[in-house]
Amino acid sequence: MENQMEMLSISTSPSYNEEPGTRSNNKNDENDEQRSIDKSRDVNQRAAWNMLSTKICYLVSITNSINIGIVKEKLLRQNMIRGKHLFCHFILQAQLTSSQKTHVYATLVAVINLELPEIGELVLNRFIMKFKSAYFEENYAAWFSCLIFIGHLINHSVADEMLGVELLTLIFEQQTTFSFEIMRVAIQFLEICGKNISYVFQKWLTEILDKIHNFVNDKQIDIEDRKCLNLRLSKLLNNQFNPKYLDLVPPYACQTTHFSTLDSVENNESYTIGYRYDPEYESNEKKYILELQKYDDEEESVDYY
Repeated sequence: MENQMEMLSISTSPSYNEEPGTRSNNKNDENDEQRSIDKSRDVNQRAAWNMLSTKICYLVSITNSINIGIVKEKLLRQNMIRGKHLFCHFILQAQLTSSQKTHVYATLVAVINLELPEIGELVLNRFIMKFKSAYFEENYAAWFSCLIFIGHLINHSVADEMLGVELLTLIFEQQTTFSFEIMRVAIQFLEICGKNISYVFQKWLTEILDKIHNFVNDKQIDIEDRKCLNLRLSKLLNNQFNPKYLDLVPPYACQTTHFSTLDSVENNESYTIGYRYDPEYESNEKKYILELQKYDDEEESVDYY
């Protein structure tokens, strides 16, 4: 896998340094062989779908903090509108099984959201759904993982700060007894997106910090746990909520923020990742290419300096 990642890095230049129009030209070159294939036939569409699924899964799996720009460009060369549920599924699965790369997966979603906000919103809503189901099923590992991922999306301004307020409010109101792990995750969540929340909800944030302080100072709590939480809380306050993770989203980028809430996302929403025949396959492929070209033209016309 490491050799594959090195080959990927060598063969493709970083996405933000590519010349305007390179992506669409590469996509056309990549599809030259496919043009002679009759995509109106079900068997050919099914084969294309399987290839799309394999490529998206592979690219998500190799993503790291160095090659995010490259992976973004390679993903966008696929029809991400057609494969949006696949991308969402693979991101969720990767996060639940490899949470140490949370900031990497969230940043990938953030840079995709710059060009295809529909996909960023879909991922956000899927994680909200998973958080809600895992929380009420008391699957602590799953809702911890979803909570931290959403925190990164708030930090990247993909999700609104109000969602962060709702999530921590739910946790502090619903829990009858607080554990060390819940408090640790709450502090970690604030480490990631507390800065953004503090701009809008300073009073609420003060109340949450008071509750954490009360827990930390409870003498019934194990002294080692109290010391650990006190240390993280002190670092958080001394650092003035500045996130410690690198922000790999371009500073000039105009991010699209989604205002999803716990109540606005229903758990019965359908997310189909299976194959479906598309009677307008070729037309939809052309629409996708034109959509990406529109974003290329917008980026080229903006004066960042």
